[in-house]
Amino acid sequence: MKSHDFARGRNDPRLFLLRRQRPWRRVIMWTSDVDGLRAEFAAKGVHIDVEPTDQSWGAREMHVRDADRNLLVFTQVNPPPPAPS
Repeated sequence: MKSHDFARGRNDPRLFLLRRQRPWRRVIMWTSDVDGLRAEFAAKGVHIDVEPTDQSWGAREMHVRDADRNLLVFTQVNPPPPAPS
């Protein structure tokens, strides 16, 4: 596997390895700021497969692929909207 330096210097990404019956090549990482991470990646010339997008389950996600074509999913869990008063 090749070495990558996507989030160097960041202290918030958390890693979740997804294992299924079939051999998926996906890594999910939680971060507190998907849009900030996207800006860092763009500044380093990283190709973004899926731009930061709000998902129906309440997360904001961005997808990139590493040099080995593994899917890297960066997820930010959005807080729920405030209850009406």
